[in-house]
Amino acid sequence: RKMVADFGGAIEETPRGFLVRQVAQYRRDVYRIEPDASAASYPLALAAAGGHTIEVAGLGAGSLQGDRAFVEI
Repeated sequence: RKMVADFGGAIEETPRGFLVRQVAQYRRDVYRIEPDASAASYPLALAAAGGHTIEVAGLGAGSLQGDRAFVEI
């Protein structure tokens, strides 16, 4: 719901489910999304197996994804 609201839309929760409110137009905006930590685990594993290093831009210690811990393995 938050992402839709960030673009000018509205979704409300009702006892029967969710209600999407019609809007005339969504606002375009820049929206930063973290890289997918699960998908990044493959090149990270390949680099580790070969004794190399790799950097996945945007995927750091502050990531909200639990799969980010794969980096520490």
